[in-house]
Amino acid sequence: MAVATLAACYNNPQVFKGRVKIRKGQVVTLMMDTTNIQAVRAIMYQYVNEINQKIPVSDPSAGRTRNIVSTIQKLCLSDGPLVSRNRFSLLYLPCAVLLAVLSWQYLSSL
Repeated sequence: MAVATLAACYNNPQVFKGRVKIRKGQVVTLMMDTTNIQAVRAIMYQYVNEINQKIPVSDPSAGRTRNIVSTIQKLCLSDGPLVSRNRFSLLYLPCAVLLAVLSWQYLSSL
């Protein structure tokens, strides 16, 4: 969640006008998706890439920031390819339970 907040704050003028936060739904999604280290690496890579896209060319520290971002991206990729989790997999278990309950109700009424 920290890297998502950092990505939301980086090069954002709203930081000086008020609070910059990530949405609660995004927090829940991050918590649900971080089930293993590969997922954590994929999420880190995603948000670091978002920061990389926000680096202004006119920034005097842009080169140093790009080097740091590049290092983090290489570390995320160092243990193999990134694996993203399919968000629809969260629907399978409730659907299977619902199907089982409906089947039980149908079979018990016969």
